[in-house]
Amino acid sequence: MSEPAIKIENLSKEYIIGQREVPYSTLRETIMDIVTVPFRRLQRLRGKVGEEQRFFALRDINLQINEGEVV
Repeated sequence: MSEPAIKIENLSKEYIIGQREVPYSTLRETIMDIVTVPFRRLQRLRGKVGEEQRFFALRDINLQINEGEVV
């Protein structure tokens, strides 16, 4: 048997919903973001994400397409 034409292993796609998008920020907001980054990272490590929600649309997908196969 020949090598696969396309091979995908452990493909995942994660979405974040509720993440705040700001077109610009003031100097005060930028300084506060810099100060609070370590605390937000610590919360993420503990599994407390806050206002944003995370979910996987795909998780650990494996796919192999051999030469000549139609998808």
